[in-house]
Amino acid sequence: MARLNQTLLRQMGLGAFHVGVEVLGDEWYFRWADTPDSGVVWMRPQAHQVHIYTESVDLGFSKLNESQIRSVLGEMVDQWPANSYHPVKRNCLHFAQAFVVALQCPEPFPEWVLGLPDAIQTPFLMPLADASWDWMRWWNSSGATCCRPQGAWLEAEDIEEVDLSPGARRTI
Repeated sequence: MARLNQTLLRQMGLGAFHVGVEVLGDEWYFRWADTPDSGVVWMRPQAHQVHIYTESVDLGFSKLNESQIRSVLGEMVDQWPANSYHPVKRNCLHFAQAFVVALQCPEPFPEWVLGLPDAIQTPFLMPLADASWDWMRWWNSSGATCCRPQGAWLEAEDIEEVDLSPGARRTI
């Protein structure tokens, strides 16, 4: 998929990307889980074990101070429950876009990142995407293990709890 993104899809304004936003020295992103708990998590920048890091896009420094940034993070944690994830309509890209806007970054979120999800949101393709997503969630909840990786896809030391107090860091 990374090669397809680099050689063809990006030139067409499309692509399948994972996106995180680096702020206060951590990379924040949104993920799916079958829980109403927040899907907003953070880790070391550029260290995701599943997605291949390709590039950074500098959007400048937020006009907000650290306290204001932590307040925005708290709002994002509350507004992005893990079970509200949808691979086309509400994913890590949409979270990153909303987060960048809330952080008041001087540069806009790059629209080309949203090319593929935007292209899929058509009357013909969205029912297919919805049905596929419903099936994936069902498959995940069914307890089937034939196609799942053995062990955790992220080790506990790679994901950290969302504790927004200044200077706080606790590994789960």
